Amino acid sequence: MNFPLPPPVLAALDLLRTAGYPAYLVGGCVRDFLRGCTPHDFDITTAATPAEMKSVFSCCRTVETGLSHGTLTVLIGGMPLEITTYRVDGCYTDHRRPDSVSFTRDLREDLARRDFTVNAMAYHPDEGLIDPFGGREDLRAGIIRAVGDPALRFSEDALRILRAGRFSSGLDFRVGDATAAAVCAAAGTLSAVSAERIREELCKLICGAGASRVIADFSAVIETVLPGAELPVFYSALPASVPLRLFGLLYRSGPGAGGSAADRLRLDRKTRRALLLLFSLQGEACPRTLFAMRRLLSAAGEAGAADYIAFLSASGEKDGKGAEGLLRTALLSPIPYTLRGLAVTGRDLTAHGIPPGPCLGALLSECLTAVMAEEIPNEKEALLGYAGRLMKEKGERPCASV
Repeated sequence: MNFPLPPPVLAALDLLRTAGYPAYLVGGCVRDFLRGCTPHDFDITTAATPAEMKSVFSCCRTVETGLSHGTLTVLIGGMPLEITTYRVDGCYTDHRRPDSVSFTRDLREDLARRDFTVNAMAYHPDEGLIDPFGGREDLRAGIIRAVGDPALRFSEDALRILRAGRFSSGLDFRVGDATAAAVCAAAGTLSAVSAERIREELCKLICGAGASRVIADFSAVIETVLPGAELPVFYSALPASVPLRLFGLLYRSGPGAGGSAADRLRLDRKTRRALLLLFSLQGEACPRTLFAMRRLLSAAGEAGAADYIAFLSASGEKDGKGAEGLLRTALLSPIPYTLRGLAVTGRDLTAHGIPPGPCLGALLSECLTAVMAEEIPNEKEALLGYAGRLMKEKGERPCASV
């Protein structure tokens, strides 16, 4: 077994071993290599204490990421590497973090404290895979299984409850029976976890390949962190977009569900806006003409319109697929759906003799509507004439030049 390791990773392992300290790749990068995937990052575990690590890497730039817990970030060749001393966790009294940690020279003791077997493997090019808990076999079998006693693992850190679902969804693995039972039994302890960490794990869970299965199997857990969530039969047909997937779970819970979820999960501004936009569009008819599609684009923007059409299409709306084609046509068309694309501006109308005031914005909107409906061309002179006619029809008295 020979994993293709980047030079900075090999350099870090060599520096530690040359100094007399065993060191291994550990966790997600080992799991990814075994699955044939390229890891996004590389974590290293070593017998060296934090002080010994600092001495070994004195020639490199380092960041004391979590030195009290044994973690030092080392930058080699521009690559940040988290290097952590083998450790044993003390008691967990808050269902999140150990009250204390102690360092050990035993790799197996370090692996024994980890959450799932697929994350409790280590690797070194000279020694191959170190797998005391059967993680490789669980990878082959497609199983997420806790290391040791699952009830103890989840009692220690409640975030592992959602991590079990996230790995099950993302890898499309099933959760082992004993681990699944412990997940459901421990759901109430999720109150100890911050909204930000819940959001991070939940958003990955709901966008995974196995999301529908995991949400169905662990509905009590999902309800704990996302009250009102209800799995629709078409959920797996929704694109893996966080706003869309959240909307899919909550759209039957009433118009206030979006804001409540956004607050509860402390969504970032962009995701919050996209979710609330979907709730505001709920009940809007599926566009069946280019004009209707342009009106939707005008109201929701390209991303919002695409999300709403995707939802309608996934949910079985009979004209949903046709609307996807209309959306592509509208986006490729030169006809604008926003005021920014209109051939006249408010300044043009004022210069042409139309007085400033509230009517100016209304006139521009009516000009845009006429262009979107292809009643008039998107040309300056045509739009100025159209605006003048609208003023006369409304009984306004424009300047003599109109």
